[in-house]
Amino acid sequence: HSLRQLDLSSCALGVEGLQQLGQSAQLQQLEHLDLRDNNISAISPGGQLPWRLGQLSSLDLGGLNRLGARGVALILESSALRTLSLRHNQLGAAGAQAIAQAPQAQRLLRRSILATTALP
Repeated sequence: HSLRQLDLSSCALGVEGLQQLGQSAQLQQLEHLDLRDNNISAISPGGQLPWRLGQLSSLDLGGLNRLGARGVALILESSALRTLSLRHNQLGAAGAQAIAQAPQAQRLLRRSILATTALP
């Protein structure tokens, strides 16, 4: 049996911790991942996601994370998510545009949580 759900909220992972987790083959079977309040930037210095999203259907990146518009676009391009929580991220107009323009968003996402994202 493999792990299907993992809650790492408020663990101060940062990008480095996320990169370490992303290298784990065992975690590629995860379906639900909670990374709220981890000071995560979705983009590594090389302009890539710092982790592989694998088979995730639900991802919570709410709270104290710094995703930005490009990070949101990369997440949507690289996943088969059905639920994505971005609450309390300062996405602004550029983040809203990234979500609206991502063809995957309309096709894949069934539920998004955007409360308090500083959207115009």
